[in-house]
Amino acid sequence: MVTYGQNNRTCLCGTYYSGNQCETPLCFNGGVLQDGVCVCFSGYSGRHCSDIYCKSQAQENFDTRRRALVFVVRTTSSFAPYINSSVARTASQIVGYTNFNNPGYFRRYVLIGYANDALSFVGEFDDSVEFQNAIVNLPISPSTNNCNDSLYAALSAAVTSESVRLYQRSPIFSFGDNLPDDPENRAALYESLGYYQGQIFTILTDASQSNCTIPTHHPEYRELRRLAQFTHGLVSYLPVNNLTDTAFNIATGVEGMASLATNDFIDQCSLGTKYTTFFVDDATGQVTVLATGDNLNITVMSVDGTMLTPNSYHNVGNTHVYSFNTLMKGNYLLQISADQNSPCQFRVFGSSKYELFVGTSDGITTDISRRQPRPYEVTSIVARLNQVEFRNAGEVFAEVVVWTNDIRTGQRHVLYAANGNYRDACDYHFIFEEFVCTDRDTMFYISLYVTDQVGYTIQRVRAGICAVPSTVPTTQQGCQNGGVVDPTNPNGTCICPNGWSGNKCQTIKCQNGGTSRFSFCECRAGFTGVFCETVACSSETYEDFSPNRRSLTFVVHDSTTTIQMIQKMQTQMAQIIQDITQQHPRWITQFSLIVFNNITMSQPVETSDPALFLQGFNDFAAKNAYNTTLVSFGGI
Repeated sequence: MVTYGQNNRTCLCGTYYSGNQCETPLCFNGGVLQDGVCVCFSGYSGRHCSDIYCKSQAQENFDTRRRALVFVVRTTSSFAPYINSSVARTASQIVGYTNFNNPGYFRRYVLIGYANDALSFVGEFDDSVEFQNAIVNLPISPSTNNCNDSLYAALSAAVTSESVRLYQRSPIFSFGDNLPDDPENRAALYESLGYYQGQIFTILTDASQSNCTIPTHHPEYRELRRLAQFTHGLVSYLPVNNLTDTAFNIATGVEGMASLATNDFIDQCSLGTKYTTFFVDDATGQVTVLATGDNLNITVMSVDGTMLTPNSYHNVGNTHVYSFNTLMKGNYLLQISADQNSPCQFRVFGSSKYELFVGTSDGITTDISRRQPRPYEVTSIVARLNQVEFRNAGEVFAEVVVWTNDIRTGQRHVLYAANGNYRDACDYHFIFEEFVCTDRDTMFYISLYVTDQVGYTIQRVRAGICAVPSTVPTTQQGCQNGGVVDPTNPNGTCICPNGWSGNKCQTIKCQNGGTSRFSFCECRAGFTGVFCETVACSSETYEDFSPNRRSLTFVVHDSTTTIQMIQKMQTQMAQIIQDITQQHPRWITQFSLIVFNNITMSQPVETSDPALFLQGFNDFAAKNAYNTTLVSFGGI
């Protein structure tokens, strides 16, 4: 582009330069220009200080090519007959299939037995034969105390094993005829799961030798569904004679898979969004859909709007496994339905090397601070996609959406959405704007969208929780929650910070009538916060602030000079309308076309029906092809 400043003309500069001739480099992120060179602030680098780098890397193990196979088995006399006939046979089939089709995928094997509120066996093996022999020889408790047992403690033992630490995201299969009776161990399990990040598949059955039946409406059954929600697993309630096939199909269906989409209607499947979109990118091969629900039905619509037929389908009890061969790249629509009063859950997995890892960071140059956000703490979401390559990392488009299901309506509720920046020399290479979670123990989903080097959208999802850290001693004398030892008291009591009391500062002090639950406050209506110190609205106006129920208007100039443009629009319009309707059926509820020329304007189409709008636009484009109206630059 011209010029040398004559007649006050200047160059139109790009992003990184300024001046009449674009001769001056711009320095970003606090950088200072000295002698024509940008001197960067700590945490930034590059010619224009536009590159973000971490002061130190997380140095975590992101290798998901190898896993451990983990079995958790109840070893009571009521479940003993099914250990050999079902559990051992399941292990044999999974190991045999994997060793043949993907040798070396399972590097370690873990077996946990539990009975009568105690661990009965803990073993880790390098050899699959030793693992299978250990299942057959599990010690059986001669008596059964009750219909429930310490399942959370057994799962914690599995999650904290050395093998699972080495091979994160290893699948855990739990077999039993019981619900948990140790809710006091649930918090520690969730804290460990924040690092483990693998699936837990809980397989329940009614043992014929027991007088117990599993009540599916029991609160602890619901808690198992929440556990499955957090780990991308399932709770399968199966006939006692058909445990093996379902467990085998689940295991082979998730082997080497990445999570494309997920949702959980914990209480009632009739509540909530019936449609979910997911993207198949250039690295995605086979797609597996796992789901649970009574009288459940799932349909998947292809990019061209046709209904897909799975190449295999298995259904036992409440569990459904669909498998689809390699699909066309693009946007797909999943629809789910089940009995109105029953819960349902589904997972969409795709065979892919693009695995998502997420966490939170307290600073833009800090790789990761913790895996889960904490209530009322301002933090940034960070993310990593394994093995994704970009043409220009600085121009990568990344978007994150944090969402949950509304507790009253079940509808999807967006908590946070933001675009991200790419960070150099960071293990978690995407960082997003600051985020605050406000509701303790709220479960949510983190959906990441990235455009790959081919131009396809990569979509991955992980579950998260607004986590409260477990109370741990902070001094050798056992003072908790920031307390310090009282030097004037020989009994070893602690001086507590504001908000805490007790000889070890173990009890929280709740304000505004809140109830202390030792480590957290249960607030009465109208208040929230760690100590119930913040006033909150107890009722809502229920105004709709969602991005849905919008109108879309095309304003088009109708003349001979726009014929080529309009014909191009006409060839793309069907795809545009399909993309809009598949993104969310209620996103755009009104379509309009306004046409103008040098003399007048008209509105040939205004409708809520996408098909009628498409037909109206096609009619307009056909008429425009023979338009002889010349453009006048006088305007209208």
